[in-house]
Formats: sequence, C-alpha cells, structure tokens
Amino acid sequence: MLRAELDAAADQHYHAAQRYKSALKFQAELGSGNPEADEMVRTALRDETEARERYILHLKGFADFILNGHELPENTVELRRSLWRRTQVNYL
Repeated sequence: MLRAELDAAADQHYHAAQRYKSALKFQAELGSGNPEADEMVRTALRDETEARERYILHLKGFADFILNGHELPENTVELRRSLWRRTQVNYL
C-alpha cells in the first residue's frame, strides 16, 4: 500500500510540474502582465507545490518503513490521508 501511494504521489507531482512548466511557457509567449497567463502560473505553482508536499510526505513514510521496518504512527497516516483528500488535483 505504501508503494502504491508513493507511486501515485510521484506521478501526480510529475504531471503538476509539467503543467507548471507549460504555464510558464504560455506566460512567456504572451508576456508578463497578462492576467490569464498570470493566473494560470499561480494555479499551476500552487498545484505543483501541493503535489510536491504530498510526494515528500509519502516518500518519508516509505523510507521510514524501508529503513526502520515499521509504518508511520496512525495519527500521521490519518494526517497523510487528510492531506491527500484535501489536495486532489484533476489531471484531465
């Protein structure tokens, strides 16, 4: 289960980072100061940051399991699940 969650978080971070790069390219093409491009960059950056934080949280849990042989304490698992649900991003 930890590996599947880690893989999903890594995949979501990768896609969020790609969207952020695309938004930056779009903004560069239109020139700074374009409200639509600026909003796209802000949204993409927020999504990338949330996805990265989720990925780091899952990576820490997976590393702890591998290195120490145990999973995160239950309250940390619930916090992780809460963060995951709260920051789901639509990738379509």
